[in-house]
Amino acid sequence: MEPELAADGCNWHTYGSWVLKALSEDDLTGYLDGSETRPTNPRLLQGNGDGWTPRTNEEREAVAVWRTTDDAWQQRAAMAHYLVISGIPDSILMLVMHLETPHETFAYLENRYGRIPRPEIQKVVDEAVQQHDMPYEQCEAENGDNEPVNSHGGEEDSLDIQSNSAETTDGHARPEVEVVDVQQAGDDLQ
Repeated sequence: MEPELAADGCNWHTYGSWVLKALSEDDLTGYLDGSETRPTNPRLLQGNGDGWTPRTNEEREAVAVWRTTDDAWQQRAAMAHYLVISGIPDSILMLVMHLETPHETFAYLENRYGRIPRPEIQKVVDEAVQQHDMPYEQCEAENGDNEPVNSHGGEEDSLDIQSNSAETTDGHARPEVEVVDVQQAGDDLQ
């Protein structure tokens, strides 16, 4: 049974670690870390304009291959995104609805609730979960006001001002992702 993220995020490390494990088991981690990129439409390649249409058999074949690979990429990205958001309560889901990829969504959640270590072995994840989380019932009792927990120790992040985000043209905050060395993340837990 998959865990659910508490409305105040107090069990984020448990939930986030489960997401990482589920994505790893389904070979979807590339969609989370951004390394699995969407195939490029041949129409967007250099020299091809918006009105470009394939004229040769080679160009038609390139478009057909792109459509097949793009469809497969979209299906797998949707599976990864589902795993990220499947246990998120509506109050948090509303904050991430505008984000388009599992990479953006997970980065936003990490910026809000704390970074989930990406160790080489599951043992380090289990230790992190034990160090950072408490049972859900205890979490509710200590945070009875259901305010989000900010694991960064500072003021609560505002939706208008995100410390690790950039505003897009449509006015939404898009997280800026920080790449961290796995060895360094493991060392930080000790």
